[in-house]
Amino acid sequence: MKRALILFAFVPALLLAETVIHTLNTSPGAVRFSSLNGFDVVELPQGALSPDPGKPSLPEVAVTLAIPANAQVTGVSVTPLAVTELGVYNVVPAQPPYPLSKQAAAWVPPDAQVYASNTPFPAGILLGYHSGSAAGFRVVAVRVSPFSLRPRSGLLSLHTQLMVKVDYVEGADRTTLTPSQHDRALAGLRSLVQNPEDLERFSPLAAKAGLPEINYLIITNDALAPEFVPFADYRSSRGLRAEIRTKEWIGRNYEGRDLQEKTRNCIRNFFEHRGLSYVLLAGDNAQVPSRRIRVSVGDETGDIPTDLYFGDLDYSWDSNDNDLFGEMSDSVDFYADVITGRAPVDRASQVRNFIAKVKTYEGNPATDYIKRNLLPSGWLWYNIGYHGKFVNDSIANLTPSGWTDVKLENPPGAGVVRDSFDNGFALFDPAGHGNEGGVYDENGTPIYLSSSASQQRNRRRYSIMTSLACTPGNFEAEDCLAEIALNCDSAGCIAVMMNSRYGWGTPPSMGPSEKLCIRFYDHLFHSQEYVIGTAHSRSREEYAGPAQNNSLWRWCMTEFNLLGDPAIDIWTEAPGQLAVSAADTISTGGQNLSVTVTPGFAGARVCAWKGGEVFATGQTDGSGQVSLAIHPVTVGTLKLTATGHNQLAGTRDVVVKAGVPEPYVTYRRSRIDDANQSNPNGILEPGETANLVLTVANTGSGDADDASVVLQITGGRGSVLDSTADYGNIAAGDSATTPSLSIAAAPDAEPGSGLRFLARVAGGGSNWDFEFEVVLGYPGRTCADIDTGQVALTITARGTAGYDREGGCRGRGFRFPQNDTSSLRAASFCLVGCPEYVADRFYNLDSGYDSDWRLVDSVRSRAPMWNADEYMTSAFNDAGHSNAHNVTVQQHALGVDDPGNNDWVIMVYDVHNGGGEAVTAHAGILADFDVVATDRLHDVAFTDAGQATAFMRNVLSRNRWCGVKLLTHEAAARLACIDHGRYVDSDSGLSNDMKYRIMTGSLGTQGSDRPYNWSIAVSTGPLGLPQGGDRRVALAFVAAGDSATYLDACQRAQDWYDANVGVAEPDPKPQASSYRLEAYPNPATNAVNIRFSTPLSGPSSLRVYDAQGRLVHSTFEQRPSPFRLDLRSMPAGVYYLRMTSGDQTLSRRVAIVR
Repeated sequence: MKRALILFAFVPALLLAETVIHTLNTSPGAVRFSSLNGFDVVELPQGALSPDPGKPSLPEVAVTLAIPANAQVTGVSVTPLAVTELGVYNVVPAQPPYPLSKQAAAWVPPDAQVYASNTPFPAGILLGYHSGSAAGFRVVAVRVSPFSLRPRSGLLSLHTQLMVKVDYVEGADRTTLTPSQHDRALAGLRSLVQNPEDLERFSPLAAKAGLPEINYLIITNDALAPEFVPFADYRSSRGLRAEIRTKEWIGRNYEGRDLQEKTRNCIRNFFEHRGLSYVLLAGDNAQVPSRRIRVSVGDETGDIPTDLYFGDLDYSWDSNDNDLFGEMSDSVDFYADVITGRAPVDRASQVRNFIAKVKTYEGNPATDYIKRNLLPSGWLWYNIGYHGKFVNDSIANLTPSGWTDVKLENPPGAGVVRDSFDNGFALFDPAGHGNEGGVYDENGTPIYLSSSASQQRNRRRYSIMTSLACTPGNFEAEDCLAEIALNCDSAGCIAVMMNSRYGWGTPPSMGPSEKLCIRFYDHLFHSQEYVIGTAHSRSREEYAGPAQNNSLWRWCMTEFNLLGDPAIDIWTEAPGQLAVSAADTISTGGQNLSVTVTPGFAGARVCAWKGGEVFATGQTDGSGQVSLAIHPVTVGTLKLTATGHNQLAGTRDVVVKAGVPEPYVTYRRSRIDDANQSNPNGILEPGETANLVLTVANTGSGDADDASVVLQITGGRGSVLDSTADYGNIAAGDSATTPSLSIAAAPDAEPGSGLRFLARVAGGGSNWDFEFEVVLGYPGRTCADIDTGQVALTITARGTAGYDREGGCRGRGFRFPQNDTSSLRAASFCLVGCPEYVADRFYNLDSGYDSDWRLVDSVRSRAPMWNADEYMTSAFNDAGHSNAHNVTVQQHALGVDDPGNNDWVIMVYDVHNGGGEAVTAHAGILADFDVVATDRLHDVAFTDAGQATAFMRNVLSRNRWCGVKLLTHEAAARLACIDHGRYVDSDSGLSNDMKYRIMTGSLGTQGSDRPYNWSIAVSTGPLGLPQGGDRRVALAFVAAGDSATYLDACQRAQDWYDANVGVAEPDPKPQASSYRLEAYPNPATNAVNIRFSTPLSGPSSLRVYDAQGRLVHSTFEQRPSPFRLDLRSMPAGVYYLRMTSGDQTLSRRVAIVR
């Protein structure tokens, strides 16, 4: 590689202008010719086709070069050095690209003007270039045409040597990388750039020592996070320090327009400040939502789920800020900064299976299948002679000597492939058409199906699967083929790379979807890139240049996602066994530990790990030696693990005994002292300043003399006002507390978000760092599950059920059976007073969801009441409505585990009118059930007035009936079925006027008239809500296996509610705002004074109900105002007073404390 130096004197800052030069050599022998319709097809294995229909179809080549990490490109040139005339050819005109699930488009004839000209085509050798950043390294992709055609004469020439020159100037700013980031990125880029010898000197700067590195980040949800803890420990013990963050935590602690952007900002933060290299998106799309990007090819517009958004951290992917990501006008460089993979799991059993399979693949694989490749294929377009075997032949040509390639062309059915698969194949590429459920021949004969993938028996012989097919990797759908293959219990695949939308072909030449599969195997076998996530990323980045200007390549490279652990090292030979030797026993304290790995070779990674106390890695030299700097502080066991390509890990346990006494100071706890604030509750709230009371513990064996702490903030919207404090002497085994630190939360900080702090403690000649977090406001979840064992419903704090779509999509829907897929797409509590006041979070006219309900209190698990086994509360108000009435809704969710009552979840809504005027309202639930999530167009809907329920089933799946039942009957029930074809799809949503009419019973039908996409509404009203008044509305989400059982479950839900929650009362008439019932003192101890503002007419009744709705006291007599009620016979707790006289009813809640 040549590097020229030129000094431009006219550059004000005297920047050094330099050049990287590369010679591209293309042998005539690499060019392949074939015939089609009397034309000659020209192909180049390393080439890419960006078809311009009607113009000569000639492949281009991308030359990717590294330049300094802080460089800016000032110019690119390509100079021909040698040319060879290949002969006269009638080069085929390029044809439009075809989605692989559609028929080939009509033949496009040659462009008459171009083919009649003898002007060289293309007009120039340089087709374009762009630069990007790959993990801090700067790379430039230069697109060149090695071919030159004179169309009229047919003379085709090949530039066998092209000099590619990139000019650049270096700037001042440069990304910094930790040592491990640098080494992993540099190793991965060697197979991508044409000047790998320059990578070291062009590297980003080394990061200054700071917080401990986090090499591997697991992003999941709160429900699954505990299940991934063993996997984080496993990855850490093998040399990738792993930590877990949940989407709920990310949503509270990072800024962004939605959860996806917040998640990406979190990943970027860990990449820039914590040494991150790998990300596992540990959940299905409902658990960890992907980013959809907008790409159009011809007449097809795709909203493509791509996890590359979380790996390529440059720019926003939405330069024009229109909330449509990845458009051709948006800035995206397509180079991965971190390597991503997805574990599409949604329940604990799938997590455990995922972890077990990774451990088996890496630690105990069968060895008789590792060099075997299964390549089934079918016709793609029979009428033009284009077959899936073409891509599989190219893959077979890449497999090394000694590998067995089993080709199954036009198999008679999926059973043949399934049975072959069970024999064990390391690699698997079914090539054909596809959908979410499988891969097929053009005539519909299945090649490989989800039903096969779920039943494989290739234990300890897990495959890596790729495919060019359309949509088998659509993980947005419920359990696509890729997910099922990866989640197959103890069998199936260890990783899958498939398309989330259409695959595309460009016959008669290979199209992008084929090329992407081929390049993966090319990087694996020819570039020796054995880490699966890196090989996957590099194979896509080969085409980052075309993807800048050609939407076809942008579509295909972004949809080709990796499902699986991105850090897996792929077996390419039967593995050997490493052994580790080191001292049997060491002492606590700082030291260098010598480790020997046999057989000895350079590059084995050795990790010393002792929980959160010791983490040190290094690579062996040529003799298998490495020295690790460690500092154990407590006695116990230190684990050594050595890993290497095609080697089973070697491990050794080293006993750590007590050495010279030394201190070790760790975080013990912290609390907030906000006594001087307006709301002194021991919780730091937005806008507050408080003292941070920080307690540390000396868990070492020596004293920490003259200890002190320096506090700094590392994340969140806040500040440190007083950052230093002294602890004095902290004896071994003792703790110390300081109240002298002061912190503040920003006024606009999000309640529930966290302020993250780093404490640096010094004492006794040693230093210790630890991190901790202070949560703002009232911490709590925005959603959680009620799981009865038979059904499961996600409860949210924003008025929805099933999913919380604020900043993403959290939740598991409504599931029956409770471990099955969700049957609910969207549901919301809805309160309507008039067409101008409709409060909900259901569909709106902008193809999205209204956001009238705003969180007041998070979802909180409570001690069970009302004889329920599960009880959760939350609260929301109508602050998001443009015509807010100051309505607050207290939500109670109840579940019962009793087998006779576990097929429903009850939702109780206590609606409070805090506004300035009375409201007459209807209230209930709008729900869109997709009974079978992947088949929403075959649902039918019903209503049953006797049970006050609306419910649905799928005509193709009769064993799942789901619906909503009204439980409170003070006012009339309104039941409606909503035809999406008539009311939703035609308007891209529902207007407030439509929702008002639905809730009041004047829009909708009593049953479906055809199988289609339907929603239902169950409401009640009119309900009088006086100023300051309350009304209760209760409903149940019900599911059963048939209609009779469903209706029976509705009756059982009603019976249970009436017996445990409901109190039969006549519907009170709306009261004037002057009517008030007061109780004081409140809380009370032994007695309470009761006063009503307007005299009651005639005898009055006073009833007292406990929190379970049971009547505990009643009187019936004329009462003066005020009067005194004796409470000594009632236990402490919450009670509800109800005073009734004639047509007047007044209520008040009272708490008794003792």
